[in-house]
Amino acid sequence: LVGGWEYTVEGAPEGYDKGLMMIVKQGEVYKVQVQLNGGPINGDNVVVKGNTLTFNLTVEGETVAVALEANGSKMIGTSTSPSNGVMNITAIKTISPQ
Repeated sequence: LVGGWEYTVEGAPEGYDKGLMMIVKQGEVYKVQVQLNGGPINGDNVVVKGNTLTFNLTVEGETVAVALEANGSKMIGTSTSPSNGVMNITAIKTISPQ
């Protein structure tokens, strides 16, 4: 899962519909940073179990829950937020760890 992933979110507001998600592992801890037009947002409560990744983002004061499942160089999943409901996410790995 570690590396850079270009993602698209179906139906998300413009500016949030695509971007880059960086996943790093420091010791036993995974960290996620999502690059948006307004700047990077760090993920909270990042959990990796097998090929499943879940984390929360705070976007414009609202908590967005993200759940993704990796299959090789592709991840699919959902983001859930109070204002936008459930939206589908597709991510393609574009940067592998050095």
